[in-house]
Amino acid sequence: MREIGLDIGLDQQIYPWILEVNTRPAIKVFSSLPNKSLYHKIFRYAVGYGRYTASTGKPARTKKKA
Repeated sequence: MREIGLDIGLDQQIYPWILEVNTRPAIKVFSSLPNKSLYHKIFRYAVGYGRYTASTGKPARTKKKA
């Protein structure tokens, strides 16, 4: 499983535009929403594929390639 983030916008004709694509999008912005359910769902996915650790909530360490 991989993670990708898309920033999109709509013009006056409701036509969608891709503004930016991120391969490691930040999830912290979602923690400021009043309803935390979306943040918790995104965080569970990130823990599931090893980006964050469930016990500390911090990014998982990755080995550097030689």
